Amino acid sequence: MPVGIDYAWVEGWVASLKREANLSPSTIRKRVGALARCYDWLVRRHPDLVPTNPLRLLPRSYATYTPDDQAAAIAAGGAKKGDISRDRRLSPEEEGAIREILAGEGAA
Repeated sequence: MPVGIDYAWVEGWVASLKREANLSPSTIRKRVGALARCYDWLVRRHPDLVPTNPLRLLPRSYATYTPDDQAAAIAAGGAKKGDISRDRRLSPEEEGAIREILAGEGAA
């Protein structure tokens, strides 16, 4: 396994993303996912060197702020971050305008 990248390091890194960087859970999941995909490649290419991906061992709710994470983030000058799901839909007017443009009827 590459030096220093084990489950303990992963847990500490995720904690620092919450407590020091004060990132939102969705941003944390994106960063962990990106690194996990890189590590997956390494595991596939060198299974003799790296047998498992420690990022894939994180529990399901790893990005959610615990009370301890909240307290540490606030003490560091940050704030509690929660998951904000975005659910945007086109309005009927927007859909109509898009359909007109696609049909060559509207101005671009």
